[in-house]
Amino acid sequence: MPEGVSDYAVGEASAGYGGMSKMSVGRAAYPAPPSAEQALTIGDASIGGEKSEDRSQGMVSITRLDVTGALDKAAVRKVIDKKLSELAGQGSTAGKMTVQFTIQADGTVRDVKVTLNELGAGLERRVIDFVKKLRFAGTATGTTKVTVTLDFAP
Repeated sequence: MPEGVSDYAVGEASAGYGGMSKMSVGRAAYPAPPSAEQALTIGDASIGGEKSEDRSQGMVSITRLDVTGALDKAAVRKVIDKKLSELAGQGSTAGKMTVQFTIQADGTVRDVKVTLNELGAGLERRVIDFVKKLRFAGTATGTTKVTVTLDFAP
């Protein structure tokens, strides 16, 4: 026992309720903090042990991107990737959605059409609205046709 600490103040640990140990301090008994093995888990959050990931938001990624026309593939991907997080967490199911659209010379998007939808009409409407809001660099040489497949994971 370290100098200046009495047996009375620290007490002893003993088996308690719920598999947790308890500590006696004076005459009162208080639960001891959980060890790493006894970490309390509530939903997807972990308290007192290892950290858990936040699983409340789903993920969305580009699995295919075809670009023909005035803009190059890297420029189109950069704009989509920058805004893609806005679609994360939009559903609890996994699946793909393929969208075709045209980028006008002024950088605005026209003619948005979903050609594959494994996720339902509600998410389709959100993806169409998302694509229509995208703004690309303007070009003097004309339009760009894009086909993009988005992969949604819960």
